[in-house]
Amino acid sequence: MPNLFTEDTYEMFNKKGYNGKERIDYLVGKYGAIVAPSFVAMKNALEGFAEDYREDGSAFRLQQSFWTADSVDEFNKQYALSIGMYDNTYSVEDMMEVLKSYTPETNFEKFRKFTEK
Repeated sequence: MPNLFTEDTYEMFNKKGYNGKERIDYLVGKYGAIVAPSFVAMKNALEGFAEDYREDGSAFRLQQSFWTADSVDEFNKQYALSIGMYDNTYSVEDMMEVLKSYTPETNFEKFRKFTEK
């Protein structure tokens, strides 16, 4: 699913249509940073830590929720996180906390919390 918190949807949420209302007033979707947990999982596996990230000896399956915006303010908060270079859904610091090469004491449960936030 593509990132739905984009410049186009920003304009549709923040600019009024001909009837004086927002052109969009409700949005449910995914965001660009959703790939961060996949990157972390692959990096951990490539660095030899795949066995540390198994549930009962099997590959893990984690859930990520959709973002929901039902007001301009809510959309703008999520949009800022989606496009932010320094303040993003998953910061570099957050990612480093679940990368074994940077934080050797990290574990699968910390990775789960990182992914499902």
